[in-house]
Amino acid sequence: MALILGFLFGLVGTAISMRLAIRVGALDYPNAIKIHSSPTPTIGGLGILSGSAFASLPLMYLSGNYWSIALPMILGSLVIFAVGLIDDLAGLKPMQKVVGQVLAAFVYVVMSMHTRIDLAVSEFLWVTVLTVGLSNSFNLFDGIDGVLAGTAALMALAGSVVARMSGDPYWSIILLAVAGGCIGFLVFNLPPAKTFMGDCGSLYLGYMLGLAIYRLGFLALRPIRSVFGWLLIMAVPICDTAFAIVRRTLGRSGVLLGDRRHIYDRLSHCLDGDVLKTDLIIWSMTAVLSLLGVCAIRNLNSYWPPILVIIAYIVLFYVGRLLGCLSSD
Repeated sequence: MALILGFLFGLVGTAISMRLAIRVGALDYPNAIKIHSSPTPTIGGLGILSGSAFASLPLMYLSGNYWSIALPMILGSLVIFAVGLIDDLAGLKPMQKVVGQVLAAFVYVVMSMHTRIDLAVSEFLWVTVLTVGLSNSFNLFDGIDGVLAGTAALMALAGSVVARMSGDPYWSIILLAVAGGCIGFLVFNLPPAKTFMGDCGSLYLGYMLGLAIYRLGFLALRPIRSVFGWLLIMAVPICDTAFAIVRRTLGRSGVLLGDRRHIYDRLSHCLDGDVLKTDLIIWSMTAVLSLLGVCAIRNLNSYWPPILVIIAYIVLFYVGRLLGCLSSD
């Protein structure tokens, strides 16, 4: 139900966001880095937010007492969405965005109302690392039509399964709604895209999945082993971010300077610019890794999850090297 409602609300919300973007001038114009051919509405993240929020909150309410989970998540996600929206509309400096991302993590921890300072500090550190890291990783990964929305939907679906296995119905509902919102948005974002999610969408998705990893991984009974599964689920955007850092550092072009040598760029180049085929390959990779991640979390007592993580990352780095993702030339 959450998946279907998320899709419907996401579909309607995205359509509304496109009209709103045109009215307020929130358009993304082509340039040397941005390869689309015409000005495109760029606050489609509003559709993803609408889908996930309007679908999950009523269902969580019907499931019982949920405010202890919902309130911190709602307020924190609104802060991160606002940071992205301001960046889409007016532009923010990188450090300003990071401060906003840290503020979103702080709001989540404060609203969780811990009675012990040491627990609150520990949670703030982990939530900050996860949400800031994934928000920026997702922001980097949002470079061609459809790729991030489809990838995030698959990872959210995998997270929902993990939540069910962990006995957490609330986060299962939340992640199903997030996946539905992404799919609803994807109707308008498939190549050639009629709208982009913008920073408000990519930062929001990274934040929500970062919170999910913290709640379902770091608070699990065996967090160290559980994290191996999440490393598999998130492997594609994590590796793409690592490639970008290595490439830009070795090329001395500046870590914050954009380029067109991400996994999806190089893969699209190999496929003669076929964006849909590129999406399908990346989504297939994500689906396989997500399935392996869920299996790893289900078999925490086994020895193979850490071995599988090592193999998966070695393979991804080898593929990235073959595609030229590590080279700045």
